[in-house]
Amino acid sequence: MVILHQSELFGLYDSTTILFGWIPAQIAYDMAFNVVGFGILIVMYYLAPTAPERYESEGKSE
Repeated sequence: MVILHQSELFGLYDSTTILFGWIPAQIAYDMAFNVVGFGILIVMYYLAPTAPERYESEGKSE
């Protein structure tokens, strides 16, 4: 993801390409990058193991 975040590597930094007739290619790439990152975070959240019960009970007592 770190390498993909560098849009200069793909020549998008100075691009004058317009997608869908209104959105610059650089902004579209950045939006897509954020959506993919958000998707990765959602997958990580649902795949993470649940906390042991002793951690949950300690948090409630404070």
